[in-house]
Amino acid sequence: MEKTISIELPADEAAKLTALMEMCIARMDEAHEQMAKDQVEIERLRADTRAVLERMERRHQCGSNLAI
Repeated sequence: MEKTISIELPADEAAKLTALMEMCIARMDEAHEQMAKDQVEIERLRADTRAVLERMERRHQCGSNLAI
């Protein structure tokens, strides 16, 4: 349910509030962009980790086969 409240403000106060809201929105946009970049980095690190683990498993299997 949405409620709307209407108030009248002097022009200078309205301008200050508008600027403040725009600044908040800009900061949220920046945070969203940073989160997207962070997610890309997380995925890259996950892929790197998987590759390292796969190499380690292959080396371990090769070593196990030699011991048999």
